[in-house]
Amino acid sequence: MSGPHCELPSRQEILDKIRDVAAIPVASIRVMRLLQNPDFETDALVQCIEYDPGLTSSVLRMANSALLGGVRNVASVREAVLRLGARRITQVVMTAAVGPHLRPAERGYDLSAEALWRHAVATALGAETLAARADMLAPPYTFTAGLLHNIGKTVLAGQVGVDAAPIVALAEGEKIPFEAAERRLLGIDHAELGGLLLEQWSLPVEIVEVVRAHHAPGALGESNVAVDLVHLADILGTMSVVGTGRNGPAFRASRETLARIPLTKPLVARVIADTRAEMEALASMFELN
Repeated sequence: MSGPHCELPSRQEILDKIRDVAAIPVASIRVMRLLQNPDFETDALVQCIEYDPGLTSSVLRMANSALLGGVRNVASVREAVLRLGARRITQVVMTAAVGPHLRPAERGYDLSAEALWRHAVATALGAETLAARADMLAPPYTFTAGLLHNIGKTVLAGQVGVDAAPIVALAEGEKIPFEAAERRLLGIDHAELGGLLLEQWSLPVEIVEVVRAHHAPGALGESNVAVDLVHLADILGTMSVVGTGRNGPAFRASRETLARIPLTKPLVARVIADTRAEMEALASMFELN
């Protein structure tokens, strides 16, 4: 579907098309579930990774990267896991797993395909950085939720083939949030669609909730640390790493979230600087150049 006068799909047509979207590899989901438990068993994690050649390659590559500055190269998954730790393992495994879904080859949406990918990684890293700088404990699934928060956009652009131009025009013309324009024209927005897709893939409900509510933290009816972190990291990433996209001036932080995590200028500056540094350090590993 392309061109200025294309007909946009209905909600039901969109839902019908996502049934055929390939899921994240099973091994990656198993690793993700293991890492959600702070007391995970190293042997079980090593076994999950070793069964997947792609994950094994990614984990060894990261463990031997200049970023970690190891004295000697490691040759086994067990050594790599011990060197990397849970946080880096999560970053490597989930980025390798969802990268193909987040980088549509032919087109972008409200941002270019490459900018959407960079923004996804920036949001994931930014959510963890914000938690650290604000002295908060981020749930173990925060990085994964941040990475997947806009998967609905890439599915709409890629598998569904939505031309975002009419949505952009409506959002800019009426100065409304981009997701509100999506709901008006498609009957669904990228956050809801992303949540439905992750449910279809049987991802943990905690991650589904973050993706579904990342533009409207209050929709859950109660505070959720991961939702708050991803909501704010999404905004900071959009503002500082890849530009404002099409959300523009209508892209505002939730008052409830800001009451729980006040964004002072010094905090914002530190989070942005830390996220940029992390992005640069991981650029070659995550193909962020």
